[in-house]
This record gives sequence, C-alpha cells and structure tokens, in this order.
Amino acid sequence: MPIVALGAAVKATFSVTYHGNLFLSQYLGDLSDFDTQQRYHWLLQRTLRQFSVQPSVVVGDLHPNYFTTAFGRNLAEELNIPFTQIQHHEAHFAAILAERKLFDSPKPILGVIWDGTGYGSDGQIWGGEFFSYQSGKGIHRVGQLPYFPFLLGDKMVREPRLSALSFCKQFATSELEILSQKFSPTEWEWYLKLLASQQAIWTSSVGRLFDAVASLLGFADSVTYEGEAALMLETAARRYLRKNPTLDEGFFSRMNNQQTPFSLAWFGLLVEAVKEQVPADQLAALFHISLVEMVAAVAIEGGFEEIAFSGGVFQNALLLELLQKHLLPRKFKLYFHQALSSNDENIAFGQLFHHTILKVN
Repeated sequence: MPIVALGAAVKATFSVTYHGNLFLSQYLGDLSDFDTQQRYHWLLQRTLRQFSVQPSVVVGDLHPNYFTTAFGRNLAEELNIPFTQIQHHEAHFAAILAERKLFDSPKPILGVIWDGTGYGSDGQIWGGEFFSYQSGKGIHRVGQLPYFPFLLGDKMVREPRLSALSFCKQFATSELEILSQKFSPTEWEWYLKLLASQQAIWTSSVGRLFDAVASLLGFADSVTYEGEAALMLETAARRYLRKNPTLDEGFFSRMNNQQTPFSLAWFGLLVEAVKEQVPADQLAALFHISLVEMVAAVAIEGGFEEIAFSGGVFQNALLLELLQKHLLPRKFKLYFHQALSSNDENIAFGQLFHHTILKVN
C-alpha cells in the first residue's frame, strides 16, 4: 500500500513507500519560504513519477497551519484518497522506534521527546513530552513538562528573555524583578500586563526552557539563529564539567523528592542560585544534570527499563553524554538516533511508520 508522508515545516523532508521499499528525501529546508515550497512540490512529484507510485493515503502533521497540511489535503483531494494527520511528537517517537527496530518490543519503552515546537492534540504547543510504547498497546502520552505561557509566537523563539520571563512568572514569581533590566520600562509594564491576562496558548517546550536558562545566566537575551542560546548553554556547561568532572548532582535531586518527576519546582533553585551569583558555567552544568535526573525519575516511577530519545533538543551532544554517563550504570537501556537526525527531518519517516505500524486511520 503506497504511502506519502509529508513531514513537518521548518526542516522539511518527505517519505514514500513503493513496491516494498522506502524513500526518504534529503533535507529540503524551511517551508515558510516560497522557493522551498516550490522545490518540495517539484521533488515530490518527480519522486512519485520516478518510482511509479500511486499513493493510497497521504499522511501529514497535526498542525493546522503547516504548509504540508494544506498541501496534503489538496494532494489527497486531487488523488481522491484519504488524508490523515499524526501528532508531531508521536511521529518523533515512531521515528526512533522504527530506526532502532523497537516496534516488536515486549517491554514498555519510555519515549522522551523534547524539542522547541510541535502542535499538540489539545491545541497547545508541546515540546517536553514523555510517551510509552509497548507492542500491541500503542503509543500513550504519560507526562510532560508543566505548561507555561507561550508569549507572542515566534517572537518568543527569537528572544530568550521572553522565555525567562514566562518561566519565572509560572515557576518563580517572587523572583521576577531580577529580569527587569532586560526590558525597557515600557516593555516591562506591557509584558507583565500580558502575563496577567488570560493566556490563550501554553507550551511545554524544553527548547524554550533552554532559552529561559540561557537568558537568566546572561548568555543570550536575543538570538540570530535557531538553537543559538542552547548552544551557548551547552558550551558553558561543557567548559565547567571539563574542569569539574565529578559533578553529579543537579537541582532536581536537591528537592529531596518534594515533587513529581514532571515538576519544575527545581527551577526556583536555579533562579535563587542566579541571585546568589553562582558562576554561570556551573549553573549551566547543573541545569543539564537536572534534566538527566528528571528523565531518570520518570523512568523509575513508570517502571521503564528502556528509554528512547528524539526531538531537536537531543542534538545537544553534552546532554547525550550525560544521559549515558548517569543512566547506563543504573542498567537503563538507551536508544538514540543513529542514521537519522533527531530533529524534524525524521518526522516524515516517523509519520510513515506510525501510520503503517499503529494503523492510524
């Protein structure tokens, strides 16, 4: 049954099955650009002709405003075949399950899917998700980072100071004033009013958590490219750990179990340490270790022995090293992408297997 999977938006790829084979396109770029849209369309049509593919279904992302969503509906209508949509982070999880051949696993697998943005099935912006999978039982969302306000869409992505403000408002309200110097008086007044109003959109994005911490530590209040603030944070953490390799406890474990595994109560400890002028490199390292501790706590509470990771956050090489350093000795089995990128380039691949293996209709 030939399938066309259309992928995501910013890091576009598509995937096609034909005659028992699978074709995954190269990275095609950001589909907000018209020229990229034209190239995407042309290459997909050429691929269908080249392999003599007559699709029986078109699979796309859940996001209502993606180019691939409108494109997929139109293509399905032209071909008179079904168009089905799969949630972004479930597609990420399916991608790692497929790549590492885990769909037949008799044991439950914890999926840690962290990125910047993905449209959730509840209409909010996901990005800090935990799923479970077991053969015959499908994919289920078991938890997430707590929601916080998603301020002004893409402006928040370009300005980590907004992520810092949103996190402090949600998880460390009494510490808001430490951020005031990052804004003009007019901006400060306006953003506080915005946060006090009813928020229409919320997010659980770990990408924005990295941005928030990078801003709090003084690395970046605005950025010029995607992931810049997170890269600064990773570099600082690696610099500290190179000199202090025995550091093995983060903020999460300091809470003495006074939180659920999905809690961000420990974020307040980080803010207090910023106020106490603890060196930024040290706090960056403690932050990375705290994320690892959170993963371990979720796995332990859920009884998981195997953990699979996907999403753009796991392009962070230091985070992968720390996960292996802290979790492998505790007998967890870890799965990372090997042939595929962990970012949205794997979405089309995941959509295809999600539909095929999990029988989404």
